Amino acid sequence: MYWISVSALAAVAYFYSKGKKCAAAVKGDESSAKAGSVKEESVQQDEAGKDSSGVPEPEDTPVKDEQAEKTDDSNQFLASMAHVSDPLERHARYMDEIDRAYKKRNIEDGMRDLFLEYAQHYVSEFSSLKDAVLKQFGDNPKLVTVFKQLAIVYEESQLYDRAIELCEAAIGYGLEDGTKTGYPGRVARIKKKSANSNR
Repeated sequence: MYWISVSALAAVAYFYSKGKKCAAAVKGDESSAKAGSVKEESVQQDEAGKDSSGVPEPEDTPVKDEQAEKTDDSNQFLASMAHVSDPLERHARYMDEIDRAYKKRNIEDGMRDLFLEYAQHYVSEFSSLKDAVLKQFGDNPKLVTVFKQLAIVYEESQLYDRAIELCEAAIGYGLEDGTKTGYPGRVARIKKKSANSNR
C-alpha cells in the first residue's frame, strides 16, 4: 500500500511550479504511515545537467542581465523622445530620467552609464530647448541641474577638462548651479583639483 503525506504533496507541487523535476519516491507500509515517516529520494545532478538516471534536466529560462535591461530601457526612452516635440515636455522627461539615474549612479550597476548617456543627449539638445526652458523658469535657471550633475560626474571620473568645458557652456547659457560661487567657482575648484592630480 502506498501513502503520500501532505508535506510530500506540497513538495511535489513546489518543485513542479518552479519547473524543476522532482523524483521523490514516497513509499511506506502501514506501520511507517502510522508513524508519519516519509522517505524521499533526492535527484543528484552531474555537470552535464543530467540527474542520476541519465535524463537531462529542462533548461532554465535565461535571465537577462541588469546591464542589458538598462540598455533596453535607454533605447526605449530615447525612442519615445523622438515623438516629443514640445521643448518643455522634452526638458521635463529628460530631467526625470537624468535625476533618477544620477541618484543611483553609485548604487546600481549601469546607472552611471545611463546617466551619462541621457545627460549628454540633453546637453547636446539644450540650445534648442534653452529659450522655452529659461522662459518657463525665468529667474531660477538653477532648476536646470543637468549641467551641474554632469560636471560632478565628470569630476568624479577625473575628466576635468570635460567638466570645465561643461561649466563654461553653462555660464554661456546664463545658468546657475545653486552654489554661492556658481559655475565660475566650480571651474576654479576643478582647475585646482586637476592641477593637484597632475603633480
